[in-house]
Amino acid sequence: MLSIRFKSFGFLAALSFAMTAASASADTVVTFDDLTLSGGSPSELLVPNGYSGLNWNNFYALNSSTYPLSPSGYTAAVVSGTNVAFDGSDPASITAVAGTTFDLNSGYFTAAWNDNLSVTADAYLGGVLMYSPTFLLSATAPTLENLNFTNVDTVTFSQSGGTLHEGDPGQGLEFAMDNLDVNIVPEPASLSLLAVGAIALLSRRRRRA
Repeated sequence: MLSIRFKSFGFLAALSFAMTAASASADTVVTFDDLTLSGGSPSELLVPNGYSGLNWNNFYALNSSTYPLSPSGYTAAVVSGTNVAFDGSDPASITAVAGTTFDLNSGYFTAAWNDNLSVTADAYLGGVLMYSPTFLLSATAPTLENLNFTNVDTVTFSQSGGTLHEGDPGQGLEFAMDNLDVNIVPEPASLSLLAVGAIALLSRRRRRA
C-alpha cells in the first residue's frame, strides 16, 4: 500500500512538473550572431522565417565588421558579436509562428544614419492594436528600449524624421537592432496537446512499474 502511495505521489509530481514545463514560455535573447552570412562586403542575409521561433518580414542580418560605409549606425549598433539586424524596407515586422504568441520585452535599437530617428512599434494580437510606443534613436550608440509587449502575434515598425548624422556617408530611415529579449508562448491548444502527451507517457511508465 505504501509503495502504491509513493508511486502515485511520484506520478502526480512528474505530471505537475510536465504541466509546468509545458506552460512556461521559452525565454531567449536574439543576437543574430548564430546566422551564417555570405562572404563579401557587405555580408548580409535575409533573416529566415522560423529563426529563434519567429517569422521576420523585411529584416536582414548584417555583419558590421564587413560593412563598407563608415561611420554608420550599423557598426554602432553592435551589442554582442558582430551581427545586427536591420529593416530592409518599410514596414518591417516580426510575427509569431503558428500556434504561438510572443512577448517582446526589450531590445537595443540604433538609427542607421539619422540622429533622432523616430520609430513607432505597433504590437497586435489578432489584428487588435495592443501597444504603440514611439521612441527616438541615435546614429552613434544603441538605445535600450524596454517595450514590455506581452502576448502579441505581430510587431510592425515604422520610422520617420531625424537629421543625417554629420559625416555619415549614407542616408535613409533604416534602423538596426540587436539582443532582443523575447519569450515564445505556446497557445492553450498547444499546451493541452503537450499535457495529454505527458499524461500518456507517465501513465505508461506507471503501468510498467
